[in-house]
Amino acid sequence: MLQQFVRLQRFRLHSRCSSSKSELTAEQKAKLRSALPAFSVGQDVKKEDAWTSSMDIIDDDKAAFDEIRARGILKVKKAYLPAKDCGEVINDLAKKHSLTLESAIPNLKVKYEILAEVGQKYSYFVPNSHLHRINTTADILNFYNTPKDNITTYVKIARDETKPENLEVRENPVRFHPNDKHAHHKGVTAFPGEGGQVISLRNKRIYRQFRPKKEWFDFEEQNFDHEAVDKDCPWDPEVAAKMDTYVDRKLKGRQFYKA
Repeated sequence: MLQQFVRLQRFRLHSRCSSSKSELTAEQKAKLRSALPAFSVGQDVKKEDAWTSSMDIIDDDKAAFDEIRARGILKVKKAYLPAKDCGEVINDLAKKHSLTLESAIPNLKVKYEILAEVGQKYSYFVPNSHLHRINTTADILNFYNTPKDNITTYVKIARDETKPENLEVRENPVRFHPNDKHAHHKGVTAFPGEGGQVISLRNKRIYRQFRPKKEWFDFEEQNFDHEAVDKDCPWDPEVAAKMDTYVDRKLKGRQFYKA
């Protein structure tokens, strides 16, 4: 019996060694080569925190977010990129009013007509603080050929993909919110009764806010049991009213028995 057991173990060991050394067939190799391009080997997977996808921002549209954030801080509220046909359009408008690039604009009416038509076409108008610099058609062409950004230098550095790998620049603040159960804090604050307020109307359109729990009744749903303590007791109004209907019976626990 022992010899049979030893032979069985040797056979299993031999089969394992032979199977590990066996080569793949041509069909198996072809299937393996066809499946290899689907795998990403040697590529670093970028891990993103659970809360950085929303960045505590109400609207995920980056263009709309930049326009709201630029209000009251930057001169340019809306980003502008020059169009390819910008020079042709302005030259045609200048010829329409019998003007050249170097000639001065004769009056305010012609100046208004040209600027209004160009602004409506590209959805970008000359600001009031820059109107006194527009004296010739060349000034209009230079203005609309210059790209405008509505973000700060810090935001440009944060969005720069060519910055060093050891440089981490966070574009938006990480704010605590009790609904972020997936974050490392699990929605539990270290400063009870504080935070949650967003100042200024501009920031309220961007960042989330919440009302912190300060008073005892704010935690009522979590820590308080609304069920009556004296439920089913003899002085419970429901039990007392039921006892009054059975004058000839006494209460024994939760059941009545005849006296």
